[in-house]
Amino acid sequence: MAPRNEVPQMMSRNEETYKCPDCNKAIPITEVAEHSDFHLALKLREEERQHVRTEIKERKEEKLKLSMESRKQQQTTKPDTVPVSSIASFLVKIDDNIPTEICSTCGKKVPMDKFAEHQDFHEAQKLSRELNKKTSPQFIGNSVKRKRKSNSPIKKNKMPCRPIDSFFR
Repeated sequence: MAPRNEVPQMMSRNEETYKCPDCNKAIPITEVAEHSDFHLALKLREEERQHVRTEIKERKEEKLKLSMESRKQQQTTKPDTVPVSSIASFLVKIDDNIPTEICSTCGKKVPMDKFAEHQDFHEAQKLSRELNKKTSPQFIGNSVKRKRKSNSPIKKNKMPCRPIDSFFR
């Protein structure tokens, strides 16, 4: 790409030069093509930079729209939903084609074929809590912490301590 509106000039070493219209520098004729490539690269870099900026801006706007839409949907469906207390519910994908029932204990949607097993799980939790309550009062009695006596003798410094000033003298 040849620079436009270039006027031949003379340098001190009797070399012909052109004045670059983009940066107004005097460029030797032998380096005109190289210099015009430099300006082309700068323009391409700036175009790419602007393109990336607009893409990022569009993505942010799109995410903002999606989050606003999801907030509106959550506000409209909030009274109908039961709060789920476990993070595991976010990790399990529930198929809408399978018949499910909502557990009265935890509020989870459980497939009908696994509902009895799920209820057994809650019963096992209750039994475990009851058994642990019965055994725990034995250990509660004396909960005051005592300080242990040290059997080791007091250690003496092997070398006498010197003040820090003595190291800088």
